[in-house]
Amino acid sequence: MNLTKTERLILANQYRILEILVPVEADDYRQKHDIVRQGYTGHYSQLDQWFYEEMSAERCSEIREILDMFRSLSNARNRGLNVVGEKLTFIGFDGNDESEEFGYVTFLVETLKRYGELKESDLNSHWEALPRYRAMVSAWKEAGEKYELTQQGVDRIAAAAA
Repeated sequence: MNLTKTERLILANQYRILEILVPVEADDYRQKHDIVRQGYTGHYSQLDQWFYEEMSAERCSEIREILDMFRSLSNARNRGLNVVGEKLTFIGFDGNDESEEFGYVTFLVETLKRYGELKESDLNSHWEALPRYRAMVSAWKEAGEKYELTQQGVDRIAAAAA
């Protein structure tokens, strides 16, 4: 990370303000203030260590589409269709290998309070789920009426999940 003197001045001021406003984290903000003020570029990584890489709009859309598919399956179950089996239940994303997806789903469910039907789910699958979800979404799209699934559509998604 490269910072101009102006950016450093702004950040140093922000850290000084946070040091006063958040006494519980004052030591951390004081250290960051000193790093920025003194220009210790070797420590700049401490300033953004909790920032993730940006997730593209396309990837966000893909995750929402996966969740929409599981919502559609849930609605089909509620309408009495045969939607049983672990493969047709949302199990989350792997917190280690799919951490961006896991983080985004957690944000959608816990912070934005969307996809309420998933709030009881453990959003961490503990194994890679994205390839299976992609196959299922492809079958879901081919099923015709995505939001009013027929039993044939459900069966098509189940076959893709296998």
